[in-house]
Amino acid sequence: MNRKDESHSFGIFSIVLILLFSSLIPHDMVGLSSAYTVSEFGMTGQPNSVNLTFSSAGYDVSTNITLGHTTVVSTASFDVRGLPDAQDARPDSIGIDIGDDGDFEWGFGGPGNGSYGFVDEFSNGRNKIGLNLSSGQNNSYSIRLPADAFVNSANLNISSLNELVLSGSDVRDSYLHRPNPTWGNVTHADCNYGAAPHVVLGKTQWSNWHIYRGTFWFDLSAIPGAEVQSSSLEFYVDAVVTNANTGQPVTTTQTYTLYPLLKDWTEGLENNMPVQQASGVTWNNAMDNLTGVDYAWTTTGASDRTLDRGSSIDSLADTPANMQGTWITFNSTSFTDQIQEWVNGSSANYGILFQGSENTNKPDGSMIRITSSENLTHGPKLTVTFAGENDVSAGLDVNSDGVEEWSHAGNLSSGTTTPDFSSSLNTYLSTATPTFVDSFGNEFVDIPLNVRGNATLVLDDLEVYYDWTPTLSSSPHGSFADEFNQHLANITPDASGNISVPINVTSGSSGIVELSNLLIQLGARSPSIGTIILPNDVIVPDNQGYVIGAEVTSYQGLTNLSLLTMTPLLADTNSRPVFYYQFSSDSVTVSDSTNSVTNLTSNFLALNSDTARIELTFSATWNWIPEQNVAWEVEIETIDLLSSSRISSQTTNHERRMEIISLQVDDETYPTDGASDLQNGEWVAGGDNLSCTGAIRFLGTNSFPMSGDVVVELVNLTGNSTTDSNVVFNIITQVPDI
Repeated sequence: MNRKDESHSFGIFSIVLILLFSSLIPHDMVGLSSAYTVSEFGMTGQPNSVNLTFSSAGYDVSTNITLGHTTVVSTASFDVRGLPDAQDARPDSIGIDIGDDGDFEWGFGGPGNGSYGFVDEFSNGRNKIGLNLSSGQNNSYSIRLPADAFVNSANLNISSLNELVLSGSDVRDSYLHRPNPTWGNVTHADCNYGAAPHVVLGKTQWSNWHIYRGTFWFDLSAIPGAEVQSSSLEFYVDAVVTNANTGQPVTTTQTYTLYPLLKDWTEGLENNMPVQQASGVTWNNAMDNLTGVDYAWTTTGASDRTLDRGSSIDSLADTPANMQGTWITFNSTSFTDQIQEWVNGSSANYGILFQGSENTNKPDGSMIRITSSENLTHGPKLTVTFAGENDVSAGLDVNSDGVEEWSHAGNLSSGTTTPDFSSSLNTYLSTATPTFVDSFGNEFVDIPLNVRGNATLVLDDLEVYYDWTPTLSSSPHGSFADEFNQHLANITPDASGNISVPINVTSGSSGIVELSNLLIQLGARSPSIGTIILPNDVIVPDNQGYVIGAEVTSYQGLTNLSLLTMTPLLADTNSRPVFYYQFSSDSVTVSDSTNSVTNLTSNFLALNSDTARIELTFSATWNWIPEQNVAWEVEIETIDLLSSSRISSQTTNHERRMEIISLQVDDETYPTDGASDLQNGEWVAGGDNLSCTGAIRFLGTNSFPMSGDVVVELVNLTGNSTTDSNVVFNIITQVPDI
């Protein structure tokens, strides 16, 4: 007697299969097409150039370029320039947005650039600069021009003029807000007002009062080291506090005081909001930073009189009612002395704190509202008068080549205009290396000015007229061709099959923007691949049909489609079958060196005039190697040899390994335990007949091999069987005598 588990075991012995073979020479995929050119804009009349007139800052989307939706752009470019309008105004900035999608492809403008074709400011963005020439010369200033510009005329005014007015961009201003400790919104102490159109200061009239303080800074770098003779600071008051009882402007006298600030601070970009865009001054902090540690006032509101601010340098006593709608002026000797210290560098210029009376009680208040520096006509103005010279010896060397374009000896208080120095600028531009390249690829050169003299000189009234017509073909986002192709793919064509791509042109001021020399090279648009069709079931050699395919589009129509290719990206490249569908013959073939594919058919379904769904059905043979997560590469080609390819995001699984399920062994002679089915640990007698039955399926699936494809043999016992139509095997054997 032998124990069953000592006398037999079971195993799969062999798998027999038949495969079919077919072959096809692979077809090379290329992407060529004949090209044609678009040189006219798409508006009525198809103009070759477009002139857009701006009466003020704004944008214009009337320009478009019309292209066929079946085309693809290979190259694209056009020229742009700014021109003077009837009032001789030129755009101070220009922006070009292809497709009007909010992403600018090109731009011009910024400090130091002046307006297009006309420079009236120095490269630091200032229209007027003061030079203290006690050292004899200064070469720290320059004129900025496009690297490939041609200058038509250039001159500037030089004088020992002893007055400088600072306003607008020369000024930094904001204000601090202390909310009422009982009734106020505490978040206002962390709000910034750098972008507000007004600066508020003083105390409100209610019992639940609020307190405001103004901060101002003026750029004095234009007059370094000059001897300041007088100074005058002016503010325009456009609104004042009203009496809580009468509703009329307060008529009691209030005091308004200037203090020099002793800590640096940042203007900020908010308007009654906590800091969100950039560092900004608040009641609590001189610099409320976006990240990291804030730079706090020693005492909130810049209140510390030794660390946050110095002693009073000027004050004014008046009623808010008298101040409304007028300019108020500060021009004391103490104020001028403070300006002199800042100009000399003997104390750091952190600006001033402007504070109104804060000890008022209801119904009176001291609050006033001042127009901020964003208002160029009514913003704060600082006028500084400094010492000039009667006996001036001076010279100007444009481009620092040792040759002076202008020189002077004698009185220069009235100023003089230099001779035209355009030739010197052009000579320098012809050989200069660009000083910098902006984010849109524009190259600029800063041409140095070497000024000598024995006095403090002022350079202003700069006038440089130049020609410059850049050809635009790329942007920070890529080529213009890519930009047009993106919109061709996303914009719905009109009834005639055309797509009009809008061009959004912006100007920062009045003037004319010209677009010209449009040149777009077009070819036929490549076909595209939409949905890729792959089976969800594991692909096994069960003689079942598995469907693969794709939805493809030819923008020249379905008759232009030529060849669809599908390839499973198996790890063993030599085992990859390649499926080819020929549109002209509506037939499918396969290049299959391992004979892994059989039963191949195809189905073509037109979805519309340019899109079709192609389904290829096949069966896998036993030669298809098991592999998981196989991506497929799909390629589509047209008759005129345009092509596209794409790799599927979904994958397929392939299996040919098998497992035995439902295994049962029966003792058909004299069962020891009274039952015929043998359990683990039962004994069988030598000579007993055993019946072994079970079923076969592919590993990890619910799929079964075909009847007759699998032979099951016993190990250590004689007997074998194939599977029947139900994928079941039955083996009869006899236990040997020991």
